[in-house]
Amino acid sequence: MNGLALLRRSAAILAGALIMNAALAADAPVGVKIPAHQRFVLPNGLTIILVPKKEVPLIAFSGFVRGGALADPAGKPGVASLVAGLLDRGAGKRSAFEFADAVEGVGGSFNAGAGAESISVSGQFLARDRALMIELLGDALMRPRFDAEEFAKYRDREIEFIKSAKDSDPSQLLPEYGRALLFGAHPYGRPQGGSERSLASITQADVAGYHAANFGADKATLVFAGDLDPKWMKQALTKAFGGWARSKSTLPRLESAPRATGRRVLLVDAPDSVQTYFWLGNVGVDRRYSGRPALDQHPVQRHRCGPARVVGKGVVGRQNHVGHPSLGMTQRPGRLPFDDLGDRIGRRASILYARILQPPAVDTRWSVRNSRCGSGSTLCHAEGPTAGSSFGTVR
Repeated sequence: MNGLALLRRSAAILAGALIMNAALAADAPVGVKIPAHQRFVLPNGLTIILVPKKEVPLIAFSGFVRGGALADPAGKPGVASLVAGLLDRGAGKRSAFEFADAVEGVGGSFNAGAGAESISVSGQFLARDRALMIELLGDALMRPRFDAEEFAKYRDREIEFIKSAKDSDPSQLLPEYGRALLFGAHPYGRPQGGSERSLASITQADVAGYHAANFGADKATLVFAGDLDPKWMKQALTKAFGGWARSKSTLPRLESAPRATGRRVLLVDAPDSVQTYFWLGNVGVDRRYSGRPALDQHPVQRHRCGPARVVGKGVVGRQNHVGHPSLGMTQRPGRLPFDDLGDRIGRRASILYARILQPPAVDTRWSVRNSRCGSGSTLCHAEGPTAGSSFGTVR
């Protein structure tokens, strides 16, 4: 890794750590040190956090606009995802090409994505390009163009991605299948990125309408970390975002997701695949649970699937013993942290996932039936050739 790449990574990690610490600051346990920072709120409700760190000549930023996929119009999951993907595909005075050229021309980066309860943006620029960074961020959040041609190209690309994943890589869609099985009719069960059918039904007006109704200063938080001058940044950000109007809508009401009871299995047959994937989860702990920070720490990871033991850099359960060399199988187990579900109510999915590489003749029913997971687990299983047999509920 060269020096510039290392500096960029350091600034990005710094911003990410601050966001997490700021979110937990109110309930931070004794001994947790929050990085020195300045926090202020503009009259329009926009929250801004500045973290001066002079070690690197970069400024990294992260921002969130609350709403996310939960604010999608009824029957049209995927609108928020399209909105996020189009934020940097033309904004303000710049076309999609001009926006990308402005970012890449100074060696910067700009990313956006939609989660269950927020749309996020992130990126980093050299400190000397701070004015351009603020201009581009302001254009993307407040003045996206949602050009008809760019909208059509991006929507069609997302539809083709889903089709391709179904045909060649079922692991890409396994979390969507798993959440749908686990959460059912609860809003967390909707596909955050949409489906082929829902994306095809979304119009340019839906995307523009979502932005007009849900984007607003009072729903947003921006964090900047790196080689910055707090006084200059505060003045520049106030000028750039002071005119951002408040949101025209309220946040969606969300009830707690019920925990799954019993054991349920969804089998997704993929005959041409040479790999088997599985997704195992249940609704997690409340975000106010005092022991939750420990659950998110790496390498200390816990779940309800057998006695945990350390393997490499993490802790996994009996699934480590599922893929056995004598059967010609290998696997790469891991755990998704309480990452993208339940930002407000905190009832997140505790998810275990693994990939099993197998020869076509191996019957993967063995691997599921011998995993000995606790009751109340939901298993979403996508498999390749398995001697022509399938199974239902694991007992």
